[in-house]
Amino acid sequence: MKALFRTSLVSLSFLLAVAFAGLPEAHAQVSVAPTTVVMENRNPFGEFIVANQSAAPQEVRISFQFGYPRSDEKGEIYMEYEDVAQGEPRDLGERVRAFPRAFVLPPGEQQTVRLMVSPDADAVDGVYWSRIVTTSNPRDEDVETRQVQEGVGARIAFQIRHVTTVLFKQGDAHTGVDVHGLEANIEDDELVILADLERTGNAPFIGRSHLRIFDDAGEVVLESEQNVSLYFELLRRLTASVEDLAPGDYRAELEFRAGQRDIARADRISMDPVSAEIGFQIPER
Repeated sequence: MKALFRTSLVSLSFLLAVAFAGLPEAHAQVSVAPTTVVMENRNPFGEFIVANQSAAPQEVRISFQFGYPRSDEKGEIYMEYEDVAQGEPRDLGERVRAFPRAFVLPPGEQQTVRLMVSPDADAVDGVYWSRIVTTSNPRDEDVETRQVQEGVGARIAFQIRHVTTVLFKQGDAHTGVDVHGLEANIEDDELVILADLERTGNAPFIGRSHLRIFDDAGEVVLESEQNVSLYFELLRRLTASVEDLAPGDYRAELEFRAGQRDIARADRISMDPVSAEIGFQIPER
């Protein structure tokens, strides 16, 4: 049952869709922005926009679900929705509400959804969160498939789910990253780094990893950057192509910085950069 709740992440934001061959592309053109809404106890209001870029009216429903990224032994990230006892004290739960929660969105139109978090006098300082689940489906254009034999017809309804994030800062919020270890391997001209990470403080680390690769002369020969969202512990898999680098000895430096581009600077939880490094070798090809 647990596997049913595991979904690969492409960022703190991801899209779950039921895809059928032959569906018009327009059915999938419902978007949500921003991917992260940040609120705080001094101003417990926020908003996001749902846009319908398809040619059909869309029925839209807003709900909330608690979850956070976890990883397997290979560093693959999935969203954990079931085994969440570790994070339950940080669940916004029924404190967060959306207005409106259900609506019909005409083609080419957009709807502002407003969020409000109710106060909790017993809440301790830190960041609380929930996932915003925006579910949409065409109002009048269900997809039909028909079996020719015996004239039997079947109607297939499909839905698109955008899962984004709401963060709520209560009082003093601070975060940090502990790097417990790095492992580096070369796999098919790709550097694969497994970083054993643990969040410190009372708030998730929503930031970036900045990778620099140095040659044996100490010159930077490659740089790359990836978003990293760390809520508790995580084995994070980070990759970079090294196909253009000559065989030899190298050093990888990994630095973690707070902030992602879809979060306003004023909403970011700052921290001092944290770095770690590891040596590796590119073998003869």
